Parts: sequence; C-alpha cells; structure tokens
Amino acid sequence: MKRHIIILAVIFILSGAFITGDAFGQDSLFSSCGVLIQGDQCVLFAPEGGGFEAALQFYADFQPGDSVYVSGFILFNCDTICAETDVCIVNNSIGSCDGDPYEPFDGPGILVQTTDCLLFTPIGNPFDYYELDEYGGFGENDTVFVSGTLFQSCQTECSEATGCIIGNTISSPQPPPNYPFEAFGTLYQGLDCILFAPHGDTIAGFELEFLGDFQAGDTVFVRGDLVASCQTSCTGAIACIENNTIDSIWMPVNPIAGSAVIKIMNSNAAVNIAEATGSTIIDSIISEKIYLISFPDSISPDSMMIAFLAFADVIFAEPNFEVDFPENLQLSISFPDEYAPPLDIDIAEPSSFFMQNSVETIGVDSANELSTGSGSVVAVIDNGFDLTHPFLEFVSFIDGYDYFSDDPDPRPDSGLGSSHGTFVTGLIELISPDCQIIPLRALGEGGKGNSFSIAKSIYHAIENGANIINMSFGTYKDSYLLRTACESAHNSGIILVAAGGNDSTSVPIYPASYNGVIAVSAVDSADFLADFSNYGMSMDLCAPGVNIYSALTGDYDWGTWTGSSFSAPLVTAACALMHSIEPGLTPDAAELHLRLSAERDLGPGTIVPPDMYYAYGRLDIADAVWTLNSEIPIDGCGDVNQDLSINVSDAVYIINYVFLPDCPSPPDMNSADVNSDGAVNVSDAIYLVNYIYMGGPQPNCPE
Repeated sequence: MKRHIIILAVIFILSGAFITGDAFGQDSLFSSCGVLIQGDQCVLFAPEGGGFEAALQFYADFQPGDSVYVSGFILFNCDTICAETDVCIVNNSIGSCDGDPYEPFDGPGILVQTTDCLLFTPIGNPFDYYELDEYGGFGENDTVFVSGTLFQSCQTECSEATGCIIGNTISSPQPPPNYPFEAFGTLYQGLDCILFAPHGDTIAGFELEFLGDFQAGDTVFVRGDLVASCQTSCTGAIACIENNTIDSIWMPVNPIAGSAVIKIMNSNAAVNIAEATGSTIIDSIISEKIYLISFPDSISPDSMMIAFLAFADVIFAEPNFEVDFPENLQLSISFPDEYAPPLDIDIAEPSSFFMQNSVETIGVDSANELSTGSGSVVAVIDNGFDLTHPFLEFVSFIDGYDYFSDDPDPRPDSGLGSSHGTFVTGLIELISPDCQIIPLRALGEGGKGNSFSIAKSIYHAIENGANIINMSFGTYKDSYLLRTACESAHNSGIILVAAGGNDSTSVPIYPASYNGVIAVSAVDSADFLADFSNYGMSMDLCAPGVNIYSALTGDYDWGTWTGSSFSAPLVTAACALMHSIEPGLTPDAAELHLRLSAERDLGPGTIVPPDMYYAYGRLDIADAVWTLNSEIPIDGCGDVNQDLSINVSDAVYIINYVFLPDCPSPPDMNSADVNSDGAVNVSDAIYLVNYIYMGGPQPNCPE
C-alpha cells in the first residue's frame, strides 16, 4: 500500500484526529533550535525565542556560538554546577541547525537493543537505527508506530545510532480492523506456526487464515484483510491476514547473470571490496556511492550478495535485475498507419493523432487554453527517441544520454518495439507542446533493460533539472536501488509518473507502486478498465490506454498501440501543464490534485475512491488545469503560501502546519483562517478543498 505524508494527512482529516501539546512542566519533553553561549562557568543552551538558558548533559563536539537543535527532558530548579541557571536538559540529543538535513517522520518499525542503547529501526530500512526522545514504556522487539522530526546526522551517545527522531510520539500500530492487504513475501517456520513475511520487511510476521498447499520456504503472493487486533496463537505473529488468497509468484524477475549493484558508505572501499570478492567495478553513480559490479557467471547471485554484505562499508547489495516494458508481457504491438499523410507544413496533419478520442475524453483542448507546458522539463526514460521524426524535430530536446549503450546518442536501434520511446514522447508533446524533453535511453529496442541503467537515468534527471519523470516500464521485483532512486527524485521535488502494468493483476509492480510515484492504469474508450490492465490499491489514476495513436520511429511513420505505457505519458503531460502554471507545486500536492480533480463517473458507474479497479478516477486534464488556480480575493484570503493563487498547495500548507512538527506557520494567519472561526486548523484545509474542487463557498477570512 502506498503511503504519503499528504495522504496520511487527508486520512487524519477524515478520521477527525487532532494533535495537541502541553506546556512545559517539571521533567517535560523539549526540542528546539538555539545557540550555545559561553557562561561564566558553563556552556549553556539558549533556545530560539529566549525565555531561559539551560545546561545540557551532552554537548558532543559543538562549541559556543554554534547553532544547534537540542531535544531531551527539561528540568526546572535542577541542581547544576552552572551558577547562571537552574534549568537542565537531560538525556539530550544534539545536532546542527545550520544545514543539518531534517524531515518529518511518520511510520512503523521495531525497537532494537544495541550495544549501549534502545534504538528504533523503521520497517523496510534495516540499516537505519534512530534514537528516540520518548519510548513510552515500549521495550526491545516491540513493533511501534513513531511520529516526529528525523535528523540524519545528529550527535548522540548511542554509538550505533544513524540519526535521531526528535519530539516523537510512539504507539502500537493500529490499522483499521479490516485493512486491505496485498504483498509478495515468503512463508517461514515460526516457533509454532508458519508465518508470512512480506518482501522488504524483515520484521513483520503475519498469521494467515489459509495456507493452501504451500510450505515454509515458499515465495508467494498474499491478498486479504489485515487485522491487527486478532487473537493469534502463533508466537511472534504481530497481526492476522483474514479472508486471504495465496498464490505462487508467476511473474519471474531474472537477475542479470554476473551483475550486481552495491552502495557503500566510503567510496575508497570500493576497489578493496571488488578485489577481495574477485569481482570488477564496471560502472558507478559516483554522487550516490553506488557501483555496478561484475563477477563470474558460474557464481550464484545469492552467494555474491552474502560476500558483499560481509563488508561493514556495504549499505546494500542486490543483483542487477531485468526491467521491461509492460507491453513485453502482454500481446500488444504497434500497428503502422499506412494511410497517414506525411507531417509536413504543406500537407494536412494526421487527424487520427490530433483528434483521437483519448485526447478529447480527457479535455486537452480546454486545458491548453490555460497552459501548453512552457517552462516544464520532462525526463522520459525509455528505449530511444527518433529525434528526426517530423513531429519531434521541433521539440526542445535537452541533456539527453543513452545509458543502455553508454553513449550520448539516445536514438533507438531498429527492431521490434523500437518505437516505444518515440511513441511516448509524441503523446507528451501532443498535450504539452511547449515543454522541454530530456531523452534518456535506458532500455533496448526489445524493451529489455536493467535496474542500474534505470537508476542512473533517474539520477541524471535529478542533476539536470527535470520537473517530471515519465517511466513507462516496470518490474515485479522490489529493488532497493530503484526505490532509493525514486525517493531521491521525489525528495528533490520531481513529480514521478509510471505505467501500472499490463498483466491484469493486482500484484504490485515497480516503480509504479513506490511511495511518491503516480501509478497509472489503463481504461478503454468507454471508461471501462482495459482487460489487460493491472489494478489494485497501489494505483493512483486511470487514463486512456487502448488504441492510442502517436509517432513511430521512421520518416513520417504513425501508428496505434495499446498499453498502460501510453496511459502514463498522458498523466505526465498533465503534470507538465500544471507545473507550467504553478512551478512550486510539490510532488505530493500534484498527486493529491490529480486525484481530487479526476473524473469519477466512469463506465461501470460512479466510483468511490479509492476503488480497487479505478483508483481515484480517470484523468481529467481540463479539470486539473482549470481548478489548479482560483482567483485571489483582494484581501488575499485563502492564499496561504502567498504565491498569488489559491490551489491545492494552500490546503497542503495548512495540513502540514497542523500535523507535522516544525512546519512553518502561515505567513499571514488571517489569510489561512478561511472559515473565519478564529483558528487555523484542519477545518480550514477542508474548506479550501471544498472551494477548489466542489464549488463550495469562497474563502471568508477575518477582517
């Protein structure tokens, strides 16, 4: 299940949850930025806003004058050797406020007893160990849900901590009684039961209601209802999966023989690791300390991963996996249009391209009245681009590269499927004709590629100023390499869009199923789910994907193709139009806006999101563009972030201010109190969403 901060905030809105805080008292939790000052007898900490100076228990390497973030328990009237103060902050952590990266954290994990501390490790990130401010009576091996502010480089007395979570709350995970669940995983023998562990989760053990004929050690796909409060007799089970189905994984993902990827802490160790394991470094992503390693084909990948992970410097190691077009696993090929006239200034343009039903359905003409994508930069990661096609020769291509063949020419080879990248790019330019394209070839003409080339392309897009990345490919392997690359792009403010897959399954496909990626399934011309399209709770939107018409590789070539690969670029183009209007739109705000503006009256009737088959609805570009910015009242009421427009970003600003620690207050609190009730809270965010998307009343701020 994909989870995003924004989506969690919306869930909080719907559930009516509120966050409150208490004033400081004797032995109270405290956290704040401030400065270290030299007193007469001691170095003291002065928090922002003043009010007191405190003695700390732990200063690490910081000196007077340093701007620091301190968290711990504050004691008033404490005994201290510092004559200047009777205030202490004990059991504190300390980090820099000048450039030290910090971010909201909200997620489940387990408490682990290390050499000298009890630390928290998030589920799915077994290499991260965080010191908490508050443990709430929980102990070793407890599975907990933690919210707070994460500092990756804080200094703490816990020798094995990789960061701190400041000002945290801690509780037992409490999903709803019947929470939809689906995941790949492995069955393993517990003390008294066979349990299920999802892939990427080294902690969770779930009791299944139905095992079928499967045994411990089998790799399976499980779907059912997650029940956290079930009565289980299985030692070590943290929850139950009821009403479950269980199937063999029928979609093999092949590791590329003799090829592995490792990420290390110290780049100087790469050569030594390669020499010690009898392998060779053949490529790298230097900025991320990620290396592509080759080794003899006769050695099993599992054996090599064990060998790599034996080195303390190795953060992760995994095989280099195959990545494909979704169309490679489904019988969908392009059909050239023999009757299309050449695209020439003196000859009529192909009406099948500019007047196709898929374009009219999603409201492109109306959207283009407001935006044509000017100023947006779209990276397209695919299998090559015919830069000389008459329709594409006027496109602004910038900063391209071929990471499949490792050369600067991103044009495709000839062969089956060689038009895929050209076809995708034609659709983006049809809808967003003034955007710029970064053409990145990472797959071959047959649609085959590998996770390293894909990841290298994503980092290329980050470093070259992309605003949106289109990823019309997929794999059923949850790759740590691809996941971290997508996280880096998302954290850099890039909107990520991916094809949802063509195998008529709800099995998660990647990168579409990663957090922060907009996953797009396919519908036909009647707005029914295409018979080949994937579906499930990991999807975000559906878009036309049947008999789509676009450019093919070759002089004056056009044709028809079917697949979710061609649904995704329609959403990508919509994001380019939106970014052109609102350059500050964040990836989470863009995703939420597309969901809220989607068409919900579809072929089978009106859907209620999130729908298992239609997600949050079908892409409506016209509504997405026309509701993005609303007219600003003279007094600025509702323009919370003061960007001279009222849009989803203003609602997101309020949500983050209310729910996330250390988010800034609205610059003008009156402009954020849109319902004029004297307070800025979640009701104001709901009021704005109702105004923007539902035609609700105009913001009405206090005078």
